[in-house]
Amino acid sequence: MMENRDIHVYFLGRVPYADGLQLQKEIHGRVVDKKQVSSLLFLEHPPVLTLGKNASNRDVLVTMEELEREGIDLEHVDRGGEATAHEPGQLVVYPILDLRTFQLGPKVFVNRLEDVVIKLLAEYGLSAYRDAEFPGVWVKDAKICSVGFRISRGVSYHGIALNVSTTLDTFSKIVPCGIQNRGLTTLARLVGKELLVTELAERFLQIFRESFAVAAVTYSRKTL
Repeated sequence: MMENRDIHVYFLGRVPYADGLQLQKEIHGRVVDKKQVSSLLFLEHPPVLTLGKNASNRDVLVTMEELEREGIDLEHVDRGGEATAHEPGQLVVYPILDLRTFQLGPKVFVNRLEDVVIKLLAEYGLSAYRDAEFPGVWVKDAKICSVGFRISRGVSYHGIALNVSTTLDTFSKIVPCGIQNRGLTTLARLVGKELLVTELAERFLQIFRESFAVAAVTYSRKTL
């Protein structure tokens, strides 16, 4: 019998957004049916814009022709939130967690994930915080981590995106998260050196294990 608080971790490397979403849905179904323990996916995406349930096409500032010329995909997705962007150099984490076995309500779950990011950034000397009005994690007046989830049948999917060493170029194509008067930043920019996404993933996992009282972890290291 599977221990309730075991998790399986996937280190997937760089994965097209649509492929990553399909994998999330497959794992979500298995977790719902108790055929797999809760899981955590670590990956990066090629440039892509995603529009959540509260977004509209007005949040995209360029034409589809321009996106096609630059090789940027556009995806309408079923997570909460508005428009965001993914690109290489960003740590994307998709927790597919059975919230009942972790005894978490949706708000506590999201806040605890934000706290994992805040603790991680503190190790780099940064004082990060959550904003009651705008979900995610902030440093000074700039957003460094986006958050957007869907919870279906008690199990979460979608997740967070931490700007590690990304250029932020893809974000210039949208109104990110519906916010027009505050900026974006990256960890590399704030600490003044290049950082590896894989390094952040390993440390994120360690803090996650402590924060969520995970019992045991198994791993898959592969690309799709």
